[in-house]
Amino acid sequence: MVDDEINNMATGLIRYDMMRETLHLELFSYVGLTGEDALIRPKISYDFDDSFNILLGANIFVGDRSGQFGQYQDNTMVYTKIKYNF
Repeated sequence: MVDDEINNMATGLIRYDMMRETLHLELFSYVGLTGEDALIRPKISYDFDDSFNILLGANIFVGDRSGQFGQYQDNTMVYTKIKYNF
């Protein structure tokens, strides 16, 4: 494997809470400026009450296959999480 000596990257996070802070929308991203690729992580979660929460999210790899994130394009995934606290 041969990597560049310097990799430039930017990150960003956008979060929005709605419905009296029970529905949460989130978009987090790593953007590779050198390889023109990115990892995009959208999430949506809902708090039914103080002890029960459900989350749906994804890890989306995009860009040039020779880049830091683009090489994992085939590993893009969707996931869910159910959490109950007692």
